[in-house]
Amino acid sequence: MKVHNGWILIVFVFFFGRIDAHYHNKTAYAPRQPAGTDEIGFASWHTITDAPDYHSKNHTLHTHISGTPFYEQSHETTLTGGYFSPNAEGNSVVVDAYNNTPLFVNTLFIHNADHPDDADMADIITFEPKRHAYGVRFDFQQRLFHRWDRLFLTISTAFASLTHDLDVTLKNASLMHGFSSKDFFAGLVHIPQGNNAQLPLTKAKMAHNITKMGFTDFAVQLKYVIARHKNHQLMGAAGILIPTGTTARGTWLWEPITGNGGHTGLTGNLLADMQLWRNVEKKASVSFRSMLAYQYLFKAYETRTLSLRDDWFPADVKAGWNFYYLGKTIGQTVGIPAANIFTKPLSVRPGSQGQALDAGYYALYKDQESVALRVYQQPEFILVTRDNDMSSENKSLKTGLSAATSDISLRDFDLTKSTNPSYMTHRLFASWAYTFLSAHAYPTLLGCGISYETTATNAVAPVVTAWLKSSISF
Repeated sequence: MKVHNGWILIVFVFFFGRIDAHYHNKTAYAPRQPAGTDEIGFASWHTITDAPDYHSKNHTLHTHISGTPFYEQSHETTLTGGYFSPNAEGNSVVVDAYNNTPLFVNTLFIHNADHPDDADMADIITFEPKRHAYGVRFDFQQRLFHRWDRLFLTISTAFASLTHDLDVTLKNASLMHGFSSKDFFAGLVHIPQGNNAQLPLTKAKMAHNITKMGFTDFAVQLKYVIARHKNHQLMGAAGILIPTGTTARGTWLWEPITGNGGHTGLTGNLLADMQLWRNVEKKASVSFRSMLAYQYLFKAYETRTLSLRDDWFPADVKAGWNFYYLGKTIGQTVGIPAANIFTKPLSVRPGSQGQALDAGYYALYKDQESVALRVYQQPEFILVTRDNDMSSENKSLKTGLSAATSDISLRDFDLTKSTNPSYMTHRLFASWAYTFLSAHAYPTLLGCGISYETTATNAVAPVVTAWLKSSISF
């Protein structure tokens, strides 16, 4: 039996420009596939598959399989809540019947043609989003040629359950037509007829514990051992990312996505292994591993909610959360939350993602997305005023006058609110593994690890991750 993998914690700091900004009034949050970071994939795993002194003649297939149960939990909530808030003051927002700064108008969400009667209505909405995931990551490695032991095929994926919880809390709750603001954001407000008739919210909803389960994307790579020595080696790998994870449908404001959002990608990495210490008698060793990795995700369509530009609105109307404001189709007699109409397929190119792993430190950098909306065709949809009679009037929120056609065009949308910005995270991690070599033909490994992530931006929810690892070679 042999002990492997004593990790030394060393911290390196990387700078990639200004990525420490805080954001608000956003409608899209960058997907992060569970168990998709490489400290899980590489820590402990290489003690069997890539060990420089591994040349067992007893192996006939030269196959390595690893299963890694994991659990991850976000540990920061307030800043993430501010990401979705309509103002820059924090993770809380006051919703009121009138439009007094810094209030947002409840009667633009839950309609009341006689709004002065409800002037005393006020709610305080607070967000503390949480994320947790659990599942099993699978790694497979196969040597491709029996007589040439430097080229390998590797395949990695995970099966995971991912839960997002916006944790919407309502304080000082008051009602209109028997409904609260929280009811509206959960898609529960439906008034079937009359001058306040409105349909329920069906897109960009907010709710507790939305869960999706499925496979993450598949990473398929060819790995080549560039240099090999008894105590160290250098490897390079290149491959593709095949989208198999769940994708966004626009139903929820913070939708759980188990993959990268449906994007095909290219991957490449460079890995170096070095054995720092070894005791032959005790069959123990300390190893060091470093890695540089790059990933590029190509353009694909994602369903996201659009928001109008702030300057589209008259000066006396707050522009935040305008995708929740009520509108109607001219000629119809029922109000429609704008998100039901403004949620569209957008052309999204996530671009580059860089990773660096070195002796217990893992850094991840993600580039800002490129987002485009090609066509918007809703010629009869308008946002309506607070006192509009849904049964007979078509009073535009922009002009206050009766409208015969829509006053919203493609150029009126602010795509930056539907675009994920760049961000960087830092992780410290440690892992331990025990390799059983009593059955020389089938060495087996058991291990465990933990990582802690931090970041200086609210564009990503940092997580704590713990994992167990088991693998076998044959």
